[in-house]
Amino acid sequence: MTLTIFDLALIGATTKLGFFLTIWFLVGIYVVPIVLKKIRQELNEEMTVVVSCGLCLLMVIAASAVGFSAPLGAFIMGSILAETKEGKRIEHLIDPIKNLFSAIFFVSVGMMINLSSLVTYKEVILIVTVVVIIGKIVNVAIGALLSGQSLRTSLLFPPSRRC
Repeated sequence: MTLTIFDLALIGATTKLGFFLTIWFLVGIYVVPIVLKKIRQELNEEMTVVVSCGLCLLMVIAASAVGFSAPLGAFIMGSILAETKEGKRIEHLIDPIKNLFSAIFFVSVGMMINLSSLVTYKEVILIVTVVVIIGKIVNVAIGALLSGQSLRTSLLFPPSRRC
């Protein structure tokens, strides 16, 4: 059996990813919790946000330097921080930042839409929209029926929530 260049590249990338994840898994288990524990007294809410974001950006730089994507680095450090004793507190403090970046993401994606393509493909868009809406109603009703709900309950829409 001969290996092609593609096979060798795939093996190399998989090995590099495994090595990268193993190193950061070990760092996440042993180093990060110890460092957070030692500086816990100095960490007020603002410093916790700065340290958490800094660690995520540091991992983004590390992942990019090795040749992996920035989101992979941020995901790895986020997973590491979530498993520390400060995980819930960090999650609570980072939530407003997450919401801000979510809004920026959706606005930027929306700005990339070419409005003339919406007019060009209006029939396809309308068909897909109708299929998705009807499909969701049918599939949710089937799931509710299979879980033992009555047909009436399966087809009811949830009550609107009022503030």
